[in-house]
Amino acid sequence: MQQAKPSNQDLEKAFKVASFLSCITSGFLPEDADGNHREFDRHNPEHCHQAIQVLLELNAESNLHRTVYAAETLLNPENKIVDPDVSHLEVHPERRLPSEKQGQH
Repeated sequence: MQQAKPSNQDLEKAFKVASFLSCITSGFLPEDADGNHREFDRHNPEHCHQAIQVLLELNAESNLHRTVYAAETLLNPENKIVDPDVSHLEVHPERRLPSEKQGQH
């Protein structure tokens, strides 16, 4: 299967989206230019409008879909790239070098 690889900018923006969502879930907007945190109220229409604007700008600057789809492609057990039986990223057992297979879990 061929899948477009995300660019460094795509990855950077994906991290920014994740960080932004984490901040607003905690009730804050990310730091402003002066390093100040502002509260975020999901019931405040103006705050929600600001949040949507930030997310739309981040999405316009990158291809978040390509980033997520690439991760899904790497993690899909049918592609046998990543070991599906461990909780961390590790090469699939069928792709390991013989020297790596000796210390399998």
